[in-house]
Formats: sequence, structure tokens, C-alpha cells
Amino acid sequence: MLALVLFTLLQDPVGDLDAKDPAVARRAFEAAVKAGDEKALEVVAKTSSNAQLALGEIRAHKRFGENYPPVSLVTFKATEQRLPEFVADLSKAVNIPIDDYHKNRGLKGDEVITLDLVDAYPMEAVDRMLGALNAQGWYTGKGFEYTRGWTRKNPHMFHWRHVAFFPSTLTEERALDPLGKPGRTCALAVVFRHDGLSRIVGIRPPRSVEGLDDRGALLKPATDGPEPSFHVTSAQGSFQVHLGAIPAGCEKLDVVLGVLPVVMPEKRVWKDVALGAGKVELEFINLKLTVENLKAPGSTARVSFQIPDNKKPHVFPEARDFQLQGKDGTRIPATSTITWKDKQAFLDLSFNVPEGFSPTGLRVGTYEAFGEHEIPFEFSDVRVR
Repeated sequence: MLALVLFTLLQDPVGDLDAKDPAVARRAFEAAVKAGDEKALEVVAKTSSNAQLALGEIRAHKRFGENYPPVSLVTFKATEQRLPEFVADLSKAVNIPIDDYHKNRGLKGDEVITLDLVDAYPMEAVDRMLGALNAQGWYTGKGFEYTRGWTRKNPHMFHWRHVAFFPSTLTEERALDPLGKPGRTCALAVVFRHDGLSRIVGIRPPRSVEGLDDRGALLKPATDGPEPSFHVTSAQGSFQVHLGAIPAGCEKLDVVLGVLPVVMPEKRVWKDVALGAGKVELEFINLKLTVENLKAPGSTARVSFQIPDNKKPHVFPEARDFQLQGKDGTRIPATSTITWKDKQAFLDLSFNVPEGFSPTGLRVGTYEAFGEHEIPFEFSDVRVR
């Protein structure tokens, strides 16, 4: 199958990657990324922007590894399914834990949900679920929680593999150029969120920005706005797209597009903490970490950590960053719970230690550097407010 995809790409410089049907183009795009043949895509990328994007995604998967894993398209159908079973089944389909913040209090026991998804991205599937439930959701570090009664009804919502963009208000602004001459620009505020399957830790100002008004006139990028904000614990941030002045009488922008640089950790390294070593302090890039209570049989440990500078990129430790090391080289993954006290976080680790396992210590994983990957966004028919 993969050989057939590559053969098609080589025979037709554009092929289904640039199909007019978005569903066909998406399937072709993911098939090309999955095939992973950079040389084949380099040929097609000379005439296809989608091939260029696919090539960038392949290289990002290789560069960032587990922090930017491959994406699986989600096909899912529920017809008048009871809410608890519906949420549980969708959670398995998207491979993201989903839970009701209120634990179903006040809901009717016979409430049913209908949803039909075909080749959706994981974040797109979660947002479709929130729409069907009339709910709002947020990332918790382990998965998504939702609460009923309010949802984003945004017709311009844009999904791209691991992420979602929520454009909100497009406003006009007045400013002075370096010579003091007054001018007008516009700014589109955008919310950004990822699905937790990736490990994005920050965002940079958007690049390659442009827009088209409803008369076909090009709006070039204006001066940069404030620095984007991003919150690691909620996997969410916001940024602004700044463009030139909106012409008088313009009611909407036909297109606003660009790329958003996202920051991810890379170059995984491990440090060892010996069993029974007592209180051990470790320092990493913008992270101070302390390991305590690592005693035989090694089934539990407590880790506290602090971020010296919240304005700089940082990786919050989580279960995947800890392994119990055995004498025979066996490594047992951790599960964890997190609590906060006086702006300090505590991870309580636990390990399912099998009979006969002889632990020697704890492996603590971190990263030596941070890198950038550009994610495209595109919004249409954005109304001026």
C-alpha cells in the first residue's frame, strides 16, 4: 500500500495531495507522511505546497520523536448511545483520556448522543464531541475534562493534525510608524490548543502571514504584536495575527493564513538516582527537581519540581519521564498523580513491581534542547468587528 502511494506521488507531481475534496487530500497527506519517503516528496514538493508540508511533518516526527508522534485519523460513529459509553468509546478511539469534570452529576441516566466522524484528527474529534454535548473542555496533563452548558461555536475553527486554532475577534487598530505618521492596522486574536499526544511547550509569533479582503486585495503583515502566551499545564495559548489596514467598506477577510512556530523538547537524556540514596536534587534546563522516598522495594517515590523562569521554555515532568531500573536491565514505567502546594508541584510515582524484580534505582528523563516546528493555519470568511 505504501509503495503504491509513493508510486502515485512520483507519477503525478500533485496527485491526491492537492485534491479539491479536502477529505481526499487529507487521506493522501497522512498516507504520504506515514510512508515517510523524503526523496519522493522532495520531487513532488517542487510543485505542491501540500507535499512541502508533508515533508516538514516527516522531518518533525524524526526530529522530535515521542514529543511529536504520528497522527492517526479517527473514524467513529455513535447513534443514540448513552453518554457514559459514548465518552468511553470515543476516548479509546482518539487515544486520549476524556472525563466529565462533574462526574455526570445532574445528567439524565438515559441521555443519548449521536456523532459521526470520518477521518478526523484527534483534536477535531474532541471538539466535535464538545459540540455534540454542548460542553467546554480543557487539557489536564493526563487528558481532557469537560463541563456541560457552554461550547465554542466558532465556524472558523481550524484543525491541523495534533492542534486546533480558534480565531476570535478581528479588530482595527491605530498606530504610529517610526516617523510618527499615523496609520491603521488590524489584529486577529487566535487561541491555540494541542491534544496532549504531542509535547508542545511554547509558541512563537506567527510567520509568513497574509490576508485577502472581500475585494481580493492583499493585506500584508503589519508590525508584530505582543508575545504569544502559552500554558503548559492546559496545553493552550494565544497569539495575534497583525495585518495592514482594512479598506473602508470591507466587511470580512476572505482568507487569513500563516504558520505558527511551536516549541518542543528534543535530545532525550537520562539521569540515574540510586535506590535508597535519600533526598537527591537534580538540575536541568529551566527545571529543578528533587527525588525523595525512593526505598526498597522501589514501588513508590515522590518527586517535587520548580520552574525557575516561567517565561522561558520548560518541560513539566510527567509519568513518561520516570522508569524503575532493574538489575537485569528491565525498566518499569511509572504512573503518577500530581498535587500543588505553594507554587510547587509534587509528583507521586508508583510502579507495578513484579515478583522477583530487583530494582537498582530510578531513571529520570529530560531534554538537552528545545527546537521549533512550523504549523500552518488558515481561516476563511472572518468578519470584521
